[in-house]
Amino acid sequence: MTRHLVLVLGLAVCGCEKEAGQGSGGAAAAGRPGTAEVPAAEVAAPPVPEEPTFGDRLASAASFEEALEIALPEMEDGRDETSLGALALAFWSARRLRLSDVAVEHNETNPKLILKDSDRERGKRICVRGRIIQIAKEDLGDSALFVALLMLSRGQVIHYLAAGDTGTLVDGDRARFCGVTTGRYSYSNAGGGTTHAVQLIGMFDLPSNRSAAASR
Repeated sequence: MTRHLVLVLGLAVCGCEKEAGQGSGGAAAAGRPGTAEVPAAEVAAPPVPEEPTFGDRLASAASFEEALEIALPEMEDGRDETSLGALALAFWSARRLRLSDVAVEHNETNPKLILKDSDRERGKRICVRGRIIQIAKEDLGDSALFVALLMLSRGQVIHYLAAGDTGTLVDGDRARFCGVTTGRYSYSNAGGGTTHAVQLIGMFDLPSNRSAAASR
């Protein structure tokens, strides 16, 4: 996961350098025998402005809704890895997400619908309750994400990237998690088969995250 997050960071920097033109050489050559003069209009042509990169646009997003709109076209289902769009939104969320951005009174989708047609359900918000079966911290410099799995009561698996505080939650604890779906996440399981999970980016519904959102 960390390798992919570093890639996302790199998207914010454009290292493209244009080759220097030959305008000065042409001007110096003007008047010498056998050398063509470069037209003045050609020498003075202004550079074409560069389009903002994906990273630039995401970094400038002022709200979760705006960040989601930018990242959504880059999201897709993944197998043993997370898509660029999901990683980018997770990175933005690690620093700026509020619980109120993803917590909903009535779910906009459900795990069965997401597994059935992830393209239609991607970007919708949902809150789920389940048992944590994995949880691990990913350091991102001045912030962090917690990457883990949550098992729901009906056996459905949630693969989540959690921003904000996780309190004392550990493997085996039951918790409520609210997030936005990025689609399906399939991974190789210990039995040699493949588990198809729903991927969410969001926060645990904890008092610390609720109070942090209220104070902003």
